[in-house]
Amino acid sequence: MILRRAKTEIILLCNDEELLRKYCSEILKASKRLYMYLVVGNEDMAGLVQVKCYLGRKKASFSKKVRGYITALKIFQIVHNFIDIKYDRQSPAMLESVTDHLWSWGEFLSCHHQL
Repeated sequence: MILRRAKTEIILLCNDEELLRKYCSEILKASKRLYMYLVVGNEDMAGLVQVKCYLGRKKASFSKKVRGYITALKIFQIVHNFIDIKYDRQSPAMLESVTDHLWSWGEFLSCHHQL
């Protein structure tokens, strides 16, 4: 699982209670060696894992802490530069020759590079 390969921090977005139950022990182990941000869909799911959870909202909102704002900004930059098509069916990263293809969400979420 990707949790074993993460180096410093990881953001997990989970809205599947069964999946969270299945991997709760691995999430707990990983949270002891790196910064863990677990975003869950509802308050009931937050009680399944003994890790500090953040409740994901289905509306636009502002970040209450600077670290949350910086994390959201990093995600926005990756999506803007690698996933979204901007010019002539290319992303800005493709135009600058950083990558040769558009990234998918799966590729973004499994990327192991520190930003």
